[in-house]
Amino acid sequence: MGKTKRDLDCKIESRRYLLTVGIIKIIEISLWGFILLGVVYLVTDCLKSFAGKISIADLKFLGDLKVNKFVFEIILAFLSLSGVSYGVVERKMRKRYVKRYTDRIKELESQIDPKRTTSGLTQTGDQRKGE
Repeated sequence: MGKTKRDLDCKIESRRYLLTVGIIKIIEISLWGFILLGVVYLVTDCLKSFAGKISIADLKFLGDLKVNKFVFEIILAFLSLSGVSYGVVERKMRKRYVKRYTDRIKELESQIDPKRTTSGLTQTGDQRKGE
């Protein structure tokens, strides 16, 4: 039994989805890596200026260090919005993927077991209203 055009299209779309998810994860990991690299660079650059001039006992200033509140809030807002937007995009992609293949899966399941009943989920995989 040969593969139909629909089977091949499903396989291609599935691979595209997995490739997109993989690329997004690589970008996310790279972003966190660059942030960590930047923090390490800034901390080491700050500590280089103290090399040989002070002892460990004199490093009490780190406890009294005050961060500019405005800059901190901007960074916090950026990281928060990045996480939320990533979640929204991922959810939309998943719903689109589920909706695209719902009919095909129902057709295959009915071929295997014609007496099979529905789970009550919508085409996007959500529960019906009122449940």
